[in-house]
Amino acid sequence: MIKYLAHPISPNSYKVHLALHMLGLDHQPIDSHTQAPQATPGLDESYARVSILETTHGERINEANVALLRIAEGTALYPAHLGTQILDWLFFDQFHISPNIGTLRQWLTIERKDPKTLGTAYSERIPLVFDALEALDSHLAGQKFLLGEAMTIADIAIYAHVSQIEDAGVDLHGFCAIGKWVWEIEQQPDFIPFNGPATCTADAA
Repeated sequence: MIKYLAHPISPNSYKVHLALHMLGLDHQPIDSHTQAPQATPGLDESYARVSILETTHGERINEANVALLRIAEGTALYPAHLGTQILDWLFFDQFHISPNIGTLRQWLTIERKDPKTLGTAYSERIPLVFDALEALDSHLAGQKFLLGEAMTIADIAIYAHVSQIEDAGVDLHGFCAIGKWVWEIEQQPDFIPFNGPATCTADAA
């Protein structure tokens, strides 16, 4: 059975859980507090990470977006003819969405820091968030999902952080296309909300 790292406040954990659920794959949540960091083969021990996914064959994956690629391969969420475009959006998430929205959310909501005490670290990141949102909103104008009429793992990857943007001290007011896109994702029949219960689709072995 596929095992995934369950962390109730992590967008990366959530995106993997959401994909597993939407694909109807048997999965077992693993408590993040019980897992020890694992070194990636070929890298120094200082780069050890807690794996976010373990496949049925024992393969461990540390990066959430790589986990999405692995579990969705050959499915409707990762169609082969859109492979390159999906990768483009996963990199957009990795470089523009996750490090900006995710970092602000970490500071303000999880660590409860005051923006005034963060100084330029905070003020310089806000424009980067809005630049990413403007690019995303512009792309989504006139279409249902990032790559057309069907949802893919690209949508899941970016939605995981964007849906929690209020925790980063930013709202989506004025970003109408993003608001509609968020609504479309949340209407999908197999959608589960962020912070939903980390349940299994089958009894744990």
